[in-house]
Amino acid sequence: MSEPPKVSVTIPSYNHAEYLPAAIESVIGQTYRPLELIIVDDGSTDGSLEIAKDYAHRYPDIIRVGTHPKHANKGISDTVNLCFQLTTGEYWMGLPSDDILHPRKVADQVAFLEKRPELGWVYSYAVVVDGSGHFVPELGVLGTDITRSSDVVARLIMSNTIYGMTVLMRRSAAADIAPHDTTLVYSDWDFWLRLAARHRPGFLARTHLFYRAHDKNTSIGIDFNVALRRTIEVIAKLREQGPCSGDVFARPRVKALLDLQQTYFYFLVDDRSSARKYLNAAFETDPALSSDVPYFRRWLKGSFLEIASRRVATALDFHTWIMAQLPIATRNTDLAKAMGTKLHGLAFTRWAIAYHAYARALEPRKRVFRCLLNDPTILRDRVLLPLYAKILIGPGIVRRVRNIFHWGRALNR
Repeated sequence: MSEPPKVSVTIPSYNHAEYLPAAIESVIGQTYRPLELIIVDDGSTDGSLEIAKDYAHRYPDIIRVGTHPKHANKGISDTVNLCFQLTTGEYWMGLPSDDILHPRKVADQVAFLEKRPELGWVYSYAVVVDGSGHFVPELGVLGTDITRSSDVVARLIMSNTIYGMTVLMRRSAAADIAPHDTTLVYSDWDFWLRLAARHRPGFLARTHLFYRAHDKNTSIGIDFNVALRRTIEVIAKLREQGPCSGDVFARPRVKALLDLQQTYFYFLVDDRSSARKYLNAAFETDPALSSDVPYFRRWLKGSFLEIASRRVATALDFHTWIMAQLPIATRNTDLAKAMGTKLHGLAFTRWAIAYHAYARALEPRKRVFRCLLNDPTILRDRVLLPLYAKILIGPGIVRRVRNIFHWGRALNR
């Protein structure tokens, strides 16, 4: 009798007949055993189900295939939830039907978790390949290590930096929280947040996945405003139901951060009334926020830079708008002035970004030097320092250096 699988790999499959065989082969080719592969087809119409069944016939000891009743198309969240229901392994991971695993992905991550019983899950780097499987080096290495953060949940609230296909989790950890929320398009972000609230993640600095970018990829080319509305839905759900997912979401500071994020997102969709409402709510939810200038400055800096990476003018407007609202939101003019003083250095940064965006070489460098003169501690800032490097020596050189560093660190281990 064969040994029962210790790892369950699941593929929620939908209309990726061109890429599905490579995804399946990458699981079969894993160096780790014993494992099982469960493929759940979500009502595909391009022959994907037949491909999956053919592999199951050829590898009956490893592969099982399932579908929704009557082969219905129910969407990614329902399909992921069905995948999990069919698993039997101690560990679980999901793989999109168009991506490819590194051969040692499962072996490396199982060994990592077995040595660290205090962790509930682990994730890694990914690199981008095109439809033909060729590397896209200009997109660099995907993934950010948030496990060094003093507050992993807060870091994830600010931005979803988890590439889910790189994750391996203990089945017990996944079973400890509610399944993917089928009312949310970005249900994966909500899932990682709720998982992180109950179980510590680990990060393994190796490339374990090849993320395929192609014209049928549903996560690429999304309209900015559509993506924002989907993000607002996630934050609203967590603000309302988060405390049910663990004590972390019941903390005043976490609830205030969710309100601040809604402030940011509603500003971006040009709903100033709602943005103002959530900004006021943040200071009402956590009165201690009014005296925590460094925290507010870090939040504003992160939000500002994320906007600036897409829309420089909007980032400048957001900074100005926030500063105008603070005396009202905090009910404390002196405190607002103190925050304004602390944010003075960031003002030089915003103009540096603006000048840089319009390809004026000299002006942004002047602004960066002014910022450094005002606040030399910025040299220890992991967020702003890469931006300043781009302005001072050029994005091309910075990108090449970063990619060389990441490739050397991630691929040569």
